[in-house]
Amino acid sequence: MSRRARIALKAAVWAVCLYPLALLLYQFQADDLGANPIDYVTRTLGNWTLRILLASLAMTPLRILFGLSWPLSLRRLLGLFAFFYVCLHFSVWIVLDHFFDWGQLGADVMKRPFITVGVLTLTLLIPLAATSTAGMVKRLGAANWRRLHRLVYVAGILGALHFLWLAKKGRDEPFVYAGVLVVLLGVRLLDWARRVARKRWAAATAPEGLRLTPRRGLVLFIVLAIGVMGWAVWPAGGQALRRGQPAPDIAGGPWINSAPLTMGGLKGRVVLVEFWNVIPQLRAWHEKYDAEVVVQDNDSAIWKRFGIWAWPTTVLVDKKGIVRYQHIGEGAYDETESVIRRLLAEAG
Repeated sequence: MSRRARIALKAAVWAVCLYPLALLLYQFQADDLGANPIDYVTRTLGNWTLRILLASLAMTPLRILFGLSWPLSLRRLLGLFAFFYVCLHFSVWIVLDHFFDWGQLGADVMKRPFITVGVLTLTLLIPLAATSTAGMVKRLGAANWRRLHRLVYVAGILGALHFLWLAKKGRDEPFVYAGVLVVLLGVRLLDWARRVARKRWAAATAPEGLRLTPRRGLVLFIVLAIGVMGWAVWPAGGQALRRGQPAPDIAGGPWINSAPLTMGGLKGRVVLVEFWNVIPQLRAWHEKYDAEVVVQDNDSAIWKRFGIWAWPTTVLVDKKGIVRYQHIGEGAYDETESVIRRLLAEAG
């Protein structure tokens, strides 16, 4: 590959990797970050961290499978972008979501496994980012550097596990990420077994017309990259809730402690919709402000209509049936109750 082509390829990687951040900034300026902006930004940054990390892990398998050398020149750049996004992800969680409440942060890390593995992922990526310079390669020695940077696969596994534990049934994304990771790890393991056994790839004896030349590999990579990017950018599943939009219907069943309800029938009342009805604080709100009504969403129909992607999730709907607030995860109880009081005051 010529020098000009390498520069163009790296420029394209920069553009693609900065696109999510630019989109978030645009959505912030347009006030289009959803019913709960902090949760939306945190989730978006986390998703792109894992996507870019998987892309960096795919560079070596591309060389193994297709005999291409140019993907290796993108590996470090993609890895650093993954580290950049995971730092933004944790910064939003620490600064905006918890306001430097180190006690609460520590408690979350200790008692919530998906946060624990998320912190471990960040911890593993720090030394990898710090040793990504040519100078550090020389200081550590090539062999030691390669051994250290194998930790990126552990980081990838923990990142996928973080997303799997965070999400709920009905969401395909976590399993897609996990499947991609399994394929990438499988390629590396097969290559390791091949080298240990001193065997050649069966493709080496394939007819000339079936061999994947570097040019054909580049074309295939571009097609796959376009497909993956299209999947990554296109909204998956239900549409996310937006502040100011009419609340989706809550028809479902069976209902407990109540006849079936609808959003239309609840006009004039403030509605708190929670997914995962087990948190003591949420139970206290129900007992304080109204009788507790539960509907079993066995087929995830209500979940999908609300565009929920993780639990616990709390949604507040005003007397006109408009979504006014959404919070994903535990915490922010004072903020949520403040919104409840404000909406009740508006309802009279």
